[in-house]
Amino acid sequence: MVLVAMSTFASLCSVFVLFFFKFVGAFKAQREAEAKAKQEAEEKAKREAEEQRVADACAAMGCPMGSKWCLNSSNDVITGGEVGTVVGFLHGQGKVLVKFRKVTWPLAPDRLSTPEAWREREAVRF
Repeated sequence: MVLVAMSTFASLCSVFVLFFFKFVGAFKAQREAEAKAKQEAEEKAKREAEEQRVADACAAMGCPMGSKWCLNSSNDVITGGEVGTVVGFLHGQGKVLVKFRKVTWPLAPDRLSTPEAWREREAVRF
């Protein structure tokens, strides 16, 4: 009888230990998932704040993010009248990053004109 009671107690103890470790493992996994979600949320907030800061800086220079511009002159890489899109700016240099078909260049806003203004200027020239 004592042997049966000890065997039952050992079985209960082993079941308790298994449930305890399962609970601890689940708790640890939940904490890790929460920490990961918090880190991802912080990174997303940081990324969105940086994107907003870039958008504000581009708008302050008169070239909002996503706006279309033409280079006032042409060269070997960018043909006259090719439309580029503002995708960013360079800190402290007063230049916006404009993505053209083949290349992305940092350009001062005074070297850019709207596609409509470029077409009007070219129409007057010819």
